[in-house]
Amino acid sequence: MPVSAPGPVGGAACVGGELNGMLEVLIARVRRSELLGTAELEKLRVLTADALVTAVMASGTPAARSADALAAAAAPGWATAVGCRTGLPTETAVQVNSLRIHALLRDDSHAATMVHPGAVVLPVALGLAEELGSPAALFLQAVAAGYETMTVLAAPVAEATARRGLRNTTLFGPAAAAVAAGVLMGLDDLRLGAGVLIACGVAGGTLAPLTLGSPEWRFQPGLAACSGLAAARLAATLDEEMLLDMRATTLEGPGGLYATLVGHEVEWERAVDLIECPALLGITHKVHSTCGANQGPATALGELLDRQTIDFADIAAIDVHLSPMSLAYPGTEGRGPFTGDGVYMSRPLALAAIALSGGGPLTSGVLDAAIADDRLEAALALVESHPFDDAEHRHPQAATVVVSLRDGGTIEADTACIGAETLDPPLDAVLARVEDLVSAEAAVAFGEAVRALPGGRVGDILQPLRGETDGDA
Repeated sequence: MPVSAPGPVGGAACVGGELNGMLEVLIARVRRSELLGTAELEKLRVLTADALVTAVMASGTPAARSADALAAAAAPGWATAVGCRTGLPTETAVQVNSLRIHALLRDDSHAATMVHPGAVVLPVALGLAEELGSPAALFLQAVAAGYETMTVLAAPVAEATARRGLRNTTLFGPAAAAVAAGVLMGLDDLRLGAGVLIACGVAGGTLAPLTLGSPEWRFQPGLAACSGLAAARLAATLDEEMLLDMRATTLEGPGGLYATLVGHEVEWERAVDLIECPALLGITHKVHSTCGANQGPATALGELLDRQTIDFADIAAIDVHLSPMSLAYPGTEGRGPFTGDGVYMSRPLALAAIALSGGGPLTSGVLDAAIADDRLEAALALVESHPFDDAEHRHPQAATVVVSLRDGGTIEADTACIGAETLDPPLDAVLARVEDLVSAEAAVAFGEAVRALPGGRVGDILQPLRGETDGDA
């Protein structure tokens, strides 16, 4: 049965006297996204399960150890975090869960806008729902609203900001977190819009840590999430006079957010119209430990090699065709030296590692093995990337991989031929991943809590993962 959105708390909505422009469209789409049908509910179960299973998989990594140390240093609280047996303050739980979800760069993403909504929206929705005692149905509406906000808000400038080296997840994550929190708080349109504007006013973040291999990229989504949560708390308590003084055109107007980010005003309407509604149905799930721009090529090559028995010595070339946006994404053409966290951005490294291992999926362990392999330089030399000529007619993550063999033959794989379940897995497949990571009892309890959504309590979802075992990254 569809879940309907609750009525907003407060009076008629306006910012600066009225909702208008981009903010009006955004809030309208947020409210529509809260109406959850069968497909949306199932997708939300998958998104929730995938994020938390990915968080458990990160156990034993430096990021997870950092998260554990952060939790150990915190005061007692009411929110639950993966791997932590005691309750934490909401903001700490948000940071801990976000850090774990994003640790392996295998959290969900939206290809067209190059954002990771799950690492921002879900930790806020989980933590605040526990703090407020919100019903699970409202938690799901908040998650849907947050995903809608991040993708829609990013759409008009996503490609341009990425080319400039800015990270879209941290630019638009605070607003997404503010909206998710605002829905849980029951904010009306006026205060929800104010939360967006407050959050956008402090948004920022670059791709430099990822492209340079510095580990602070893992903390970016959690910081964006906490920034947005703070914005929502402020919006909920703003004095009425200050609330009415806000100007919606600070998003798309002259000197507004978009113009500041890309150097000129943008035609935002068409870009927003291209994002399906609800946006969460366009979210894909990562199979490989590499940047979202590399998921298509990695998937195509991995499945090709899984179907064919090809010795690495028999490969003469690996030619990749993909969208210009993916091709130009900062850091994805890196060819070394590979140190620290820089391994997650390079497309040549991702494909070389898959070729050396004989197939997919690409895990952090496969990357480590490739870097230690004496054949890596030769493998990197095989990989060349090219833009699609008809990219506008293809999915942003579409890719074609052509493997040329030394005997003169060629083998080709296209993401269009790959089953939809690869990037949009069913719930059973996601839940199966946790069975090797936690006790049988915990796996069953987690699965039951996820399947019960929108029923049950939010705390029931996280409770089985408090004492998880070490995962295999």
